[in-house]
Amino acid sequence: MRVLFLHGVGDLYGASRCLVRLASALREDGHEVEVWLPDAGPIVTKLESAGVACELAPELRGITRNTYHRRRSLIHFLSESPGRILSLSRKIRAARPDVVHTNMATLVTAGLAARLSGRPHLWHVREWFGEFSREWVIFQWLLRVCSDRIVCISKTVADQFHPVIRKKTRIIYDGLSDSEIQAVSQARVQAFKSKFGLERHPAVGVVGRIKWKRKGQEVFLRAASLLRNEFPQTRFLCIGSPFPGNEDHLESLQRLAAELGMNHMWIVTGDVDENLAAIAALDILVHPPCQPEPFGMVVTEAMALGKPVIGSDLGGIKEQVENNRTGLLIPPNDPPALAEAIKILLNNETLRLTMGARGRARCRECFSWESFYRSMLEEYYVLAPPPTI
Repeated sequence: MRVLFLHGVGDLYGASRCLVRLASALREDGHEVEVWLPDAGPIVTKLESAGVACELAPELRGITRNTYHRRRSLIHFLSESPGRILSLSRKIRAARPDVVHTNMATLVTAGLAARLSGRPHLWHVREWFGEFSREWVIFQWLLRVCSDRIVCISKTVADQFHPVIRKKTRIIYDGLSDSEIQAVSQARVQAFKSKFGLERHPAVGVVGRIKWKRKGQEVFLRAASLLRNEFPQTRFLCIGSPFPGNEDHLESLQRLAAELGMNHMWIVTGDVDENLAAIAALDILVHPPCQPEPFGMVVTEAMALGKPVIGSDLGGIKEQVENNRTGLLIPPNDPPALAEAIKILLNNETLRLTMGARGRARCRECFSWESFYRSMLEEYYVLAPPPTI
């Protein structure tokens, strides 16, 4: 089978890491796989090292929040879209894939081009559109018209759709393999600890894109400041960086750290080469978004690594974390509640280890790579049935 992935960013955060896992596995199983991206980035190195062909397709432009909220940018996006769609559809027809897999719902030009090309099209929806409720009324029907199948990464995502469209969707949780976890060596974990001076300090961290008032890094920082005097040896890590163009989010976070007197306990690592090793170096993972998170892959990764998770009690996180068993769920945007949850786990190593072990078991049961991969192949074969002998 020949699968063409259309993806909108070159970074190595959640959706990109899932794409690398899937494309690499398909390639290893003998399928022809190609990934098209609007520009280069770290994902290209990962894909090409796995033997996956990559091609730059500048027509692949998704609609971002910044574009949507800036009238001039939106007009420019809309005016250029018809040409991009026509060009991209011609390229897709020439490539003759058995299946086109658009890996982000915001890649509007990709979805329209895939439909115009006449090739079977699967649209992978990884986003929550609750803040755009009026626009979503229309946009969800565009997703339906332009796709043959819709895969949602959680029940939270699927429940956004109109009941008629929901019949066309399938929930497939992103999966993680045991082999990937086993490949995280103690040497790499120790290297991360040494780099950031964590050898003698308990470490609590948040991992992901830095997005002020969305991902909740400022909530985590405020919670950490409430624990400063009681846990002076603890280090609070912010692992990740802002999306290009959002550098002011990091600047705001650093200003807040200075105002709270947290600079000596607060560490911003930036992007890291070994994401799993960074998570493995933590004692507690915190995932505190202020808006519903479709599905926090970092939560699954932490659970697979045996780490207790403290997460906001909303969105897909509720589908991942079993409260008081694999971690703790707390109200969103509530620094005192988050501080109390961190305190409970910092004071109880046995509870941390127990929750971590339960989380690892839950990950294998509900978010295994084998289940994810088998389900995705089933979707592909619905669109492009294998030849019968």
